Amino acid sequence: PAFDPAYLLVVSANRPYKNTVELLEHHRLWADRYRLVIVSTRGRYGGVVRDSIRTLGLEQVVDIHDDLTERELIRLYQDCTATVYPSLMEGFGRPALEAMSVGRPVILSDIPVHRENFGGAAIFVSPGNPETWEHAFAFLGDQRRIEEASRQGLQVARGFTWEQSGARLVEALLEVEPGLAALSR
Repeated sequence: PAFDPAYLLVVSANRPYKNTVELLEHHRLWADRYRLVIVSTRGRYGGVVRDSIRTLGLEQVVDIHDDLTERELIRLYQDCTATVYPSLMEGFGRPALEAMSVGRPVILSDIPVHRENFGGAAIFVSPGNPETWEHAFAFLGDQRRIEEASRQGLQVARGFTWEQSGARLVEALLEVEPGLAALSR
């Protein structure tokens, strides 16, 4: 898929904790400047997302895609204005890392795992706090700040190689169980 107008990208909108409906509810902040492309809405929550789109009258500015190739998804990341990932809880937040790895800014929920993994490279929103959403979308209007966030995001993404991730895992395991060190000798 290709989109001429600027768009925001949401990837993995298939569970209630992904909080996509809150983004839709804040449409007054983005719908006049951006389309919204949502990827992966399968399951019961996908129905909730689709119902919200209809209820809010957003059918003309929201596109939903459930079956994309890897190449199509990468293209969406590369061409979006920003990826928005307002999850209420996460184990990691892979869509944020995927967006950062292609130099795109991310708007993330301000939860501990996002702060820990993505720090100053993200634009944070606090779920339930409209002012933080307003700030995030105002941020998207400042090209200099977007370029800086994108640069920082690329640096963060470079830190998540297989080797570095493996080393962090070993470090964490040894912190929990120091006796495991004897196995590596």
